[in-house]
Formats: sequence, structure tokens, C-alpha cells
Amino acid sequence: MHIEISAGALSRLLEAKPTEEAALRVAAITEGCGCGADVVFEMNWDYVKPDDLVVAVSPALRMVLDRESAQFFGADLAVDWHDRNQAYVLKNKEQIFSNRLLLY
Repeated sequence: MHIEISAGALSRLLEAKPTEEAALRVAAITEGCGCGADVVFEMNWDYVKPDDLVVAVSPALRMVLDRESAQFFGADLAVDWHDRNQAYVLKNKEQIFSNRLLLY
């Protein structure tokens, strides 16, 4: 998986990074039954777990995804920052997953 982070998003993320070991987790959380499902996208600080997909996006920042979440994003994922919304944007070439993503 290839992950691209804009300069604005990277700057904000590095300012917010709580510890040197922390990694940025991106997750797709599904809810619902077999007849339909809702997907909520989330980004937060976490630690690497044994089965995680780990991507070093800069020397100071690693992103982690569980295998189920990685399937939602495909081969490419981009994280951007929008000053007007004061939020992150999670997208790939085909779609925008979230355009007002906050970091907790």
C-alpha cells in the first residue's frame, strides 16, 4: 500500500504526535447487518499491533492499518489537511472517504 501525506497534513500530525513510538492508525469501522452496512472512518494515535500493516510515510511518522480496514482503501491512500474546515481529508484516486476527519 502506498500512502501519501500532504505537507500541511504532515506538519499538523507531527505537532500532535503524543510520543515518539506512537503510530497514526487509520481504520474503517463497519456497522450493520448483512442487508446493509455503514462505514465510519477514523484516525487516531495508537501503537503497532502484531497483525497491522505498517507504512513509514516519513522518517518521523508511521501509519498503521488493520488488514480489514486496508481493504477499504485499495492500493493508494492520501491524507490532506484543509485549513478552512480545520480537518483532515482521507481519500484515494477513486473517492473521498472523509472530508472532515478529526484526530483524537
